[in-house]
Order: sequence, then structure tokens, then C-alpha cells
Amino acid sequence: MYGVVPYFMSKVIMEMPGMIIAPLLMLVVLYFGIGFENSAANFFSFYAGILCIVLSATAFGYFLSSIFENAEIATQVSPIIMMPLILFGGLFANTDTMPSWLLWI
Repeated sequence: MYGVVPYFMSKVIMEMPGMIIAPLLMLVVLYFGIGFENSAANFFSFYAGILCIVLSATAFGYFLSSIFENAEIATQVSPIIMMPLILFGGLFANTDTMPSWLLWI
């Protein structure tokens, strides 16, 4: 009925307010609850980082859903793709303590 580009653009435009407001609400509670510095510049730079993470995770989800025709297969394959990204992204594994043969990941 619709082409790919109009469908994708309408989906992104309609979901964008939720992708902007939901992290902002979470961040208002967490930022001041944790006790970070009360500075507008620090708050909005932290929010910009969180917003980039939300937008890139959403784009990666769109990418994975576009690869597979069946939602069941996409649900089963996505952890296989995501787990190496999570493990070797720097949060859980420090490059100083990682074996040299795994540094390329």
C-alpha cells in the first residue's frame, strides 16, 4: 500500500517525541537523584549523550527488523548480534585487562 520511504519516515516522525521525552523524564529523576552537579550545561550534555544512545539503539532495532522477514527469527537472532556489542563495548570489558587476541572486537 505504501512505499518503504514514506512508511519509515512517518514511523520515525511519530515515534520521535516519545524517544525525546521518555529519556528526559528518566534523566530528570536520575540526574538529580544521583547527585550530579547542578549545572544546566552538564545536565544537557548528559541528556545529549543519553539521547544519542536512544536514537542509535532504535535505529539498530529498525535495522535488525528490516533484515528478517519473520519477527520470531529476528527476536531469536538479535541477542546473538547484541551480546558481543554489549560485552566488548567497554562497559563490562576494559581494554587494559582484555586478552590481546580479543582486542580487535
